[in-house]
Amino acid sequence: MAQIMREASLDAFPHGHGLGLEMRDYPILVPDTGLRIRDDFVDLPADLTIEEGMVIDLEAPLFEPGIGSLHRERSFLVTAVGAEPLVHQDRSAPLTVG
Repeated sequence: MAQIMREASLDAFPHGHGLGLEMRDYPILVPDTGLRIRDDFVDLPADLTIEEGMVIDLEAPLFEPGIGSLHRERSFLVTAVGAEPLVHQDRSAPLTVG
């Protein structure tokens, strides 16, 4: 996704995090750099295991420098065979306003 966005001159950083007691909770879902993920809420290694029963939020923020940004998120329950969305979203047609 990040590659497609770069080709369209959009800056993107797809990532995710667990939903729990903090604003961003374990696990933090980013590429493993061998470094730590550290901010006001977490201080953990980047290489984390996703486990059945976790609730995770996947984010796809898009940025167009000097223009604006769009921040999309979707939450999932991790299951033994994959994940299921917490809220159904009808994606059969584009959203229209108006």
